[in-house]
Amino acid sequence: QLKYDGFETAAAQLLDALPRQSLGSSERLSHLVRLGLQSEGTSSKRRGSFEGPELEGVDLECESDEVKRVACPNEFDWVYHTVHKAPVLTATFSNDGNLAATASVDTTIKVLDVDRMMAKSQHQVGDSHPVLRTLYDHNDAVTSLDFHPSAPYLASGSKDCTIKFFEYSRPAVKKASQLIQEVARVNSIAFHPSGDYLLAGTDQSTLRLYDVNTFQCFVSANAKDQHCGPITSIDYTTDGRMYVSSSRDGRIRVSYCTT
Repeated sequence: QLKYDGFETAAAQLLDALPRQSLGSSERLSHLVRLGLQSEGTSSKRRGSFEGPELEGVDLECESDEVKRVACPNEFDWVYHTVHKAPVLTATFSNDGNLAATASVDTTIKVLDVDRMMAKSQHQVGDSHPVLRTLYDHNDAVTSLDFHPSAPYLASGSKDCTIKFFEYSRPAVKKASQLIQEVARVNSIAFHPSGDYLLAGTDQSTLRLYDVNTFQCFVSANAKDQHCGPITSIDYTTDGRMYVSSSRDGRIRVSYCTT
C-alpha cells in the first residue's frame, strides 16, 4: 500500500525488515506502520507527526462499541376515534380523501367524514357527527372495503361469501343496493380506477373480475394465471394497467390487465 501511495523507499525498507520479524498479525501491522513513519521523516507534513507511546496490537475482528443513531420516527396526533363492538379488520379512504370507512367482526361498516373528524380534533363547536352512516347488511365479519373511484358507492367483502354495494349518499339507506354471491368467503376486493370493474379475491385460488354494470364474472382460463391457495389481498396500480395479488401459497403475482 505504501508503494501505491508513492512511498517506494519506505516500502522497500519494510520488505527488508519483514523476514527478521516474527510478530503476530496485529503486532506486525502496528510495527510496519511505525517503521514507515520513521523512514519518511519528511512525510510528516503530509500525514502529521506521530507521537505517543508505542502502539498496541489492533484487533481487526473487534466490533465497534459506537452506538449507531437512528432518526426518531415522526410523531402522530390523534384526530378522531370511533369504536366497533368487535375487532376492526379493514379501513380505507375514498380516492378524494373526504371519506373514510371501517369494518369489523361485528358485521357493521362505518362511513366517516374526514372534515368533521378534523373539526372535532380542533375542538370546533358544532353538532355534526363524524360518523355519517353505520351500515348493517352482512351476516359475518367484514374483511375488505373499497370506495368506487367516482360514484357514491362503497363495496364490501365478507366471510358470509358476499360482496355488497352500498349507496352511502342516501341517509336513510343502511342496507346494500346490490350484492354478488360468492362460493367462498371474500378476503379482498378492489375497484379498477375506471370504476367499471371490481376484482375479488376469496378463499379459493381463482381471481374473479366482475363487470360493475352487469355483474358478469370473468376468470382466466389459463391455470398459470392462478394462485395455488386462498387469495389474501389484491390491488390495482393507480393507472389501472396492472394489479397485484398475494396468496397463502406464499406467492405474490403482478399481472397486466388485458382486454
